[in-house]
Amino acid sequence: MRRTVRWLVLLTCVTTSASTISPVLAASHKRPRSGMREVPAYYVDALQTAGQFLAAWRSGDLRAGEGLLSDRLARATPDKEWIRQFFTGLSTPYHAAFAIHDAMQCGREKCAFRVVLYESSGEQGYAYPGKLELLFAGGQWRIDNFPFSSAS
Repeated sequence: MRRTVRWLVLLTCVTTSASTISPVLAASHKRPRSGMREVPAYYVDALQTAGQFLAAWRSGDLRAGEGLLSDRLARATPDKEWIRQFFTGLSTPYHAAFAIHDAMQCGREKCAFRVVLYESSGEQGYAYPGKLELLFAGGQWRIDNFPFSSAS
């Protein structure tokens, strides 16, 4: 009988502890991290397109980069050689890295991010701060200007 009572007491303690801990763990899991903030999905989508475009610049991928240009920018830049040079760059300095900062402005149809393009000649690095503007057209974010680089 004593053994049964001990098991019931132990089972009650474990069950009670688990039921009080679970809501605490669930609440702490849902709590945002310090400094975290919510952003609209369109902001994340625009940022993703900006990243894809600058990754194409970094890797010299003309096809991927051209595919992200807005119709307006493609029409305004008829010199295809200039566009090729923007993406492929020079042998030195070469496209090394990029940084995308918080949006200067961002809405459902237009976003602008501060960016820095970095090039390197091996012994010397160069930073080109600029602005990357995106337009939402045809259900997709498109690049609407070229940021600065040595090809600009």
